[in-house]
Amino acid sequence: QAPPRGRFRSTRDIYDKYFRYDDFLLGEVNAIFKRNYVENFKRADTLSFLRGEFIVVACRKLGPDDAVLSGLAVYAHSSDYPNVHLEYILPGNGDALSPDRFLPGTLIVVGPRRSGPADFATLLHVAKVADDDIRLTVVPLTYRHQFNDKEFVVGSPPTILNFGAPWPIMGEIEDTVPMPPRRAEAVEE
Repeated sequence: QAPPRGRFRSTRDIYDKYFRYDDFLLGEVNAIFKRNYVENFKRADTLSFLRGEFIVVACRKLGPDDAVLSGLAVYAHSSDYPNVHLEYILPGNGDALSPDRFLPGTLIVVGPRRSGPADFATLLHVAKVADDDIRLTVVPLTYRHQFNDKEFVVGSPPTILNFGAPWPIMGEIEDTVPMPPRRAEAVEE
């Protein structure tokens, strides 16, 4: 009912922290993320929750070959910082979790919103996917996702996880949605 103690971080903050990690360090951090999730954050001092807006590229139902066996996996690009790609895992069963709710081009908000509850999306996996890009796999710790001003998707926590499944969950994605333009960075004087 209540998420663990943590702080919302922007896509840029998350990128700046994890992009510099080498493969070994990313492997260690990813193992800690998954351990914390499985143990319901009993050993975690504080968490980083993702905050940002993302443009949906693809969405599919999860199945027996995935780490989370039921629900949805939504793949999206950050509209705030295009070097960040997102796998948003929505665990649960039922018709409410339909890929039709997350069509390509749809804007989703992760983290706090102007109206409605925050989703407290925490990291499960970080992967470098291109020269300057990373893919974040996150799962919301609350199971009510607001996908527009009036409608919600209600999920549920997974009861079984497949630890032998590959990460990132969605693998290679054929990108048919245009990337948001890369923003020029402000130069400090």
